[in-house]
Amino acid sequence: MNFSRRGIFVFTLTAILLPFASRAQETPPAAPVPQSATSSPPVPQVAAAPAQVTYEITGSARSGKTPLPGVTVTAANTLTGKKYVAATNSEGKFTILGIARGRYVVRIEFMGFATFTQEVVLNPE
Repeated sequence: MNFSRRGIFVFTLTAILLPFASRAQETPPAAPVPQSATSSPPVPQVAAAPAQVTYEITGSARSGKTPLPGVTVTAANTLTGKKYVAATNSEGKFTILGIARGRYVVRIEFMGFATFTQEVVLNPE
């Protein structure tokens, strides 16, 4: 006998742009030093890297109106194959942080329920 039941996920998905500061620290420019005839030419200063832009994917998984805790959520980049994994909390909600721009396939899996997949494109405006 097969006791597994097939359920339907009610799934909401939101992608949010989050600008995070880069790890590089900006150093204040040094005061100009007068050059003498024997000194070497000045060394150019390297500018700090621009702020890194990342995204987050949030959503929830429910069966009807009942939230589903412990659901596995995987976002896989279709170009690089890099995967981000999260699980839903007691309210059926999840958040995946720090995702780079690109095209992702979000996969929701939970025992006894049909697998849900959705393509998401994270692109700056």
